[in-house]
Amino acid sequence: MALKINMLLTQIRLVRRKLITDDCASNPCENGGTCIDLYSGFHCICPQLWEDCSKGQTCQKDVDECDRFKGTDLGCQNGGTCQNREGGYNCLCPDNWFGLHCTRRTYDCTAQDSAEICGHGVCINRGGVGRGFICICDQGWTSTPGTGSCTVDINECDQKAHPCSHDPPVSCVNLPGSFDCEACPPGYSGNGYHCADIDECLINNGGCSSQPQVQCINTRGSFSCGPCPPGYSGNGITCEPVSSLCVVNNGGCNDMATCIHNPSLNYVQCRCPLGWTGSGIGPSGCVQLANVSVAAPCKNNPCLNGGICNEFPDGRFACTCLPIYRGEYHQMEHH
Repeated sequence: MALKINMLLTQIRLVRRKLITDDCASNPCENGGTCIDLYSGFHCICPQLWEDCSKGQTCQKDVDECDRFKGTDLGCQNGGTCQNREGGYNCLCPDNWFGLHCTRRTYDCTAQDSAEICGHGVCINRGGVGRGFICICDQGWTSTPGTGSCTVDINECDQKAHPCSHDPPVSCVNLPGSFDCEACPPGYSGNGYHCADIDECLINNGGCSSQPQVQCINTRGSFSCGPCPPGYSGNGITCEPVSSLCVVNNGGCNDMATCIHNPSLNYVQCRCPLGWTGSGIGPSGCVQLANVSVAAPCKNNPCLNGGICNEFPDGRFACTCLPIYRGEYHQMEHH
């Protein structure tokens, strides 16, 4: 039974991991495709003129419009030759035929014929019937070599200084006749063109502990929490009270020292062992006395000036001094 429960819990964890994983986070869909996050993977909805996606496709395959539109009103008419290109196609018209699909007999344009002749632009006559025309392309489009029609998309994202944010970097997505900027990365707010750092510490202390209070430190695109205060342990987000300051790292005392916690004043006292001296704090807080043996403290007669050394069972000693001397080692004269 326990084995079956463990297997079930493992499967639940795997399902949960797949549910919370955003497979669209890396922006896998190219050429302006829209990413749909699925249970286990993603699906790209491709823009017009790029292949619709089967599983694993990312809109990187161009549609062959010459093959798709052959024999339809969208194909090249009246003997025109179709030339496929990435994201579109062109019609090379025979003599005396004009327009995007070779359907116009005159080399002049009217308001009604402007879209058919120039595509994504405005058709303007050169100054008289039969003298031809020029196409003024809309923003985001440029003319096709050899035809003059505005059917070539300008890839704004290929420019050295694309218009999306560079600090922090935001991906630029080219679209037909336009472009878009991806969302600002986590920790920033904005529209993708401009991204500003979010000061997480302004709201709810950034998620850092407030009982006890822990300092929230804002950084670009993120934040961090300071250490828990004395008497607490944790990562700064959560701080749990410790039963004694001596529990963590021996309270900061030397490894040889005894840590004594004073809960009323919330501080520790470090006491070196017998035969050692010093503050007891830190790596060098206790130094062994050269003339004292812990096992036999009176062996080297530490008492000076005729003092008598008395040993105790726990390894301590005491000096019985002559009347004119005082001190732990019988080393100072009375005045």
